[in-house]
Amino acid sequence: MITVFVTSALGNSFLYLKILKALNSREIVQSSSSVPSAASKNINRARDQVARTLIINGIVFFICQIPSRIDNLDDSFDRIIKDFAILTEEQEATLTLVGHAFLFLNSVINPFIYVGTCRHYRQSMIEAFTFRRRHEVVARRCDTRPTSTTNTSL
Repeated sequence: MITVFVTSALGNSFLYLKILKALNSREIVQSSSSVPSAASKNINRARDQVARTLIINGIVFFICQIPSRIDNLDDSFDRIIKDFAILTEEQEATLTLVGHAFLFLNSVINPFIYVGTCRHYRQSMIEAFTFRRRHEVVARRCDTRPTSTTNTSL
């Protein structure tokens, strides 16, 4: 199991570096007559956002994997070398529980990473959890007329 973890960590690190290198090798879009200033800023911001999200997700993923991998390593030592215990049984039980909690925590953290790094994702989450559509939210902000609860048609 530890071999799988190390191999995937190295493989993902290699791929992350390739992606970041590709993002960095792209020319930073400068304002020109063909690309308005606001559009060039948006393009550069999107590129930086992709890189930031990728790095944060990768780091969080591997940090959340560490307790389980330590537990697996300890189990491997216990099977290979009899009567050689790195951790007590109570520590092993605690580490197993913490490892599982961190694995589940990774799934819980991911939406928060996206909300923190992506404005569009954040807006979609607001819409989803307030049960309003974006146009309703915008319409309410733009509507400055006072509302009345009394019926004036009588």
